[in-house]
Amino acid sequence: AVPSTCLVRAAEDNTTSTESSDKAPYGEVPLGLTADGSTPAWTAFVESAFPTWCYNKDDESRIEDAGETCEDGTPNGRWDPFYLTKWHGGEDPALGGYPTDVDTRYPFYYASGFFGQACAGGNTHCSFDFDGSKHGCHLCGKIVTDHDDGPNGPGHVPPHIGLAALTRAYHDGGFGEPASWFDYDQNECRILGTALLPMIRKYFPRNDDGSNAYPPPFTNEGGPGNPEGVSYPYPLEYVNLVGDSCAKEQEKFPSAECYEAHSDGAEADYPDYLKAGHGSPHYCSVGAMEAGVNKDWCPYVFFGPNRGKYRHPHVAFAAVEVWL
Repeated sequence: AVPSTCLVRAAEDNTTSTESSDKAPYGEVPLGLTADGSTPAWTAFVESAFPTWCYNKDDESRIEDAGETCEDGTPNGRWDPFYLTKWHGGEDPALGGYPTDVDTRYPFYYASGFFGQACAGGNTHCSFDFDGSKHGCHLCGKIVTDHDDGPNGPGHVPPHIGLAALTRAYHDGGFGEPASWFDYDQNECRILGTALLPMIRKYFPRNDDGSNAYPPPFTNEGGPGNPEGVSYPYPLEYVNLVGDSCAKEQEKFPSAECYEAHSDGAEADYPDYLKAGHGSPHYCSVGAMEAGVNKDWCPYVFFGPNRGKYRHPHVAFAAVEVWL
């Protein structure tokens, strides 16, 4: 169901504007960011848009007859509290997946069509002779452009960049009233691409040669913004960087938040069969990495204090859209 507040606010003003406006007119996003910190605030915020089901603490099994409210007072929702794999993305939430970038209609994902080629529906575009049974989808290219005015617009812009730009623009002001970012008749509660792209280009301009190099979500440079105009790492990424791989990443981005910081642990926490520190939110085995398997097929963090707590940036982006 579409929240009525979205429809009302969009109906009040569906114009587009770049005139200065009040900063954060509805309060900070996510709620509780200042008081509680980024991780608890984003966890609760995403949970409010995608409420998870009740589960048994001893074995993590779903409580089928829990009623409307769980023991901790949270709503008994339809989403898995332990998100461990991308396997069921876009399918019935009862299987454990969450909506894909296509499901949430993130405007700059640029998914490939279903034309019989390998890896259809993802953000990589493989040729018809690409053998997906032998090679990972990550070897195919994404949509890349050197300007924003062609038929493919800005090309693929990672959702965490959309999230970073949207939260920074909301807190900084200067892009008109949030209602002007929506047109319900055209796009329901999804922010218009014509509203989001100027935000992205303010905070992530193209290089002089037209190229883009977007910073990762687990850094200040690529993370969301707060009411003080300061950005910080997206806390629900739980990136697989630890030890030497973390130090190497921090040579490029000193603010990178690695396993030591987000999980208060060390490389010794990793199961022996895992390849530690390959730089994504996925945790692949040594064998998978040696075989060149697409990291997307590997699980998200499934050990330590943050087991199952990974949430896609596009899911957080959708939560912000609905809240606005």
